[in-house]
Amino acid sequence: MKVREELEQEGIKISIRKLCDWMDIPRSQIYREPKERVQYRLDSMLVARIREIIQKHPYFGLRRIHWKLNQSYPKRVNIKAVHRILSKSSNLCVLKPFFPFLTITTYS
Repeated sequence: MKVREELEQEGIKISIRKLCDWMDIPRSQIYREPKERVQYRLDSMLVARIREIIQKHPYFGLRRIHWKLNQSYPKRVNIKAVHRILSKSSNLCVLKPFFPFLTITTYS
């Protein structure tokens, strides 16, 4: 921590806890190095198969696409992977039109 080293060079000793309180950061940030996040690579064969399913059945949702995919795909696919592909390429799914239900109630 550079601030603490600079203060020690000037002859001022201060604890990490006080420094973190002053700077309003958690102490865990000081002790732990942040991990590098790995970008998820989309499987092109899987994306193509999902596109085929959506073209045949445009109103299938996530669960049905996952079910249909596992019926025909040689390797088992996790539902989270299907969700990730659908969210990354948002133009794949067609949303159903929304029609609000109208109910007529009479109170007597």
